[in-house]
Amino acid sequence: MQKKGAIELSVNMLVVIILSIVILVGGIAFLYKMIGDAGTIKDQLDSRTELEIQRLLIDQGKPVALPYYSKSVGREQSAVYGIGIRNTFSESKEFQLSVTFDKAVSSSNEVLDLELNPLDWLLFDSEPLLLDSGQFDIVSIHASVPAEADSAQYLFKARVSVEGEPHGNVQQFVVIVS
Repeated sequence: MQKKGAIELSVNMLVVIILSIVILVGGIAFLYKMIGDAGTIKDQLDSRTELEIQRLLIDQGKPVALPYYSKSVGREQSAVYGIGIRNTFSESKEFQLSVTFDKAVSSSNEVLDLELNPLDWLLFDSEPLLLDSGQFDIVSIHASVPAEADSAQYLFKARVSVEGEPHGNVQQFVVIVS
């Protein structure tokens, strides 16, 4: 009688282990599918942004372009802005991108006095960018909104300079936190 109980317990344990492995493999497969789909969507958004920047820089001859300047971002979420820079000079030059925070405006159009510095939310390459004559490049500005951010429109200004002189127009972009 004890042997039958021991065998039954062993069989039940094997069944539980097999079911656990099947569920684990299914979960991993589902996770990889979700990650793969998210990567595809991101690639599509990035390619659309790149095409629009190329259109503005090449077709319209702009030295600096930021096509999608306003994005709605939830707390603890992020957005990526792409700014295109084109060398309109006849020789190679180093271009410098700088970003400043302008103001935060509430839904009732009041300018907010903030405890947090929204510039801390931004991540971008601030190193000089060397471009040959007629060449262009795209610099990404990654904005990560913290959980404690106030609901408002946060206005930033992106400036591109060459040897300390402005290059193109100042580009404004907005992070809308709801």
